[in-house]
Amino acid sequence: LKQIKFESIFDLTCQHYWVNNLTYNYLSGTKFGNNEIRMQFNEKFKVLKTKNYFSRFVNIVALYIKNAIPNYRASEYNYWNITCLPYDTFKMDIISRININTVPVFSINLDKDNQLSIMLFISILPFIEYLKANLRFGNLFENVQYLCFFLCDSFKIAEDDIIQVEIKEVDFINAINNEIILSAIRLFNLRIMNKTGNESKYTRMRTHCLDLSDCIFERMENS
Repeated sequence: LKQIKFESIFDLTCQHYWVNNLTYNYLSGTKFGNNEIRMQFNEKFKVLKTKNYFSRFVNIVALYIKNAIPNYRASEYNYWNITCLPYDTFKMDIISRININTVPVFSINLDKDNQLSIMLFISILPFIEYLKANLRFGNLFENVQYLCFFLCDSFKIAEDDIIQVEIKEVDFINAINNEIILSAIRLFNLRIMNKTGNESKYTRMRTHCLDLSDCIFERMENS
């Protein structure tokens, strides 16, 4: 499905600020709404709401979207979407994913200790640049105790600038406040946003849970 370039809702000036000022975002448009899409995942959302981790889960996703998705209001659905108990939930304990284009940039699951675990695809460039300037990471990640890095060669759309990280629930706030990690998230997400709408060999499948999205937006507005 084709649509306007991402620059039309987040221009080059905004994009420059986005990668150079980690407190910056620009919001336009109105909250996405569509009753037909809403009904597709309404029953799954009702199940998700009964889980004892639901409020913690919403807090984490709200924090991610607020800090990591450029113009998250106007870009909802056409540029990013969020799933609710996707089809592989029972195989992998996946609770939800945020997808940009074909890349699940954010996935959250319940681990064996009944804690939430977050998996991200991010840019490797900020880490390389930091090492070039400082030669070592030192204590840069000392307050993100369970941070794990994995090399990744999936998603050709990301070219070679991609690394996979896993973060435990207890570390997530510290991780999202870490300049290098947040820079890596923002740079990667922006790059994939700019590629959205230029597909020629496949069709994106957007499975978007509007009830969940509404709940997350409400949490962001009240935080």
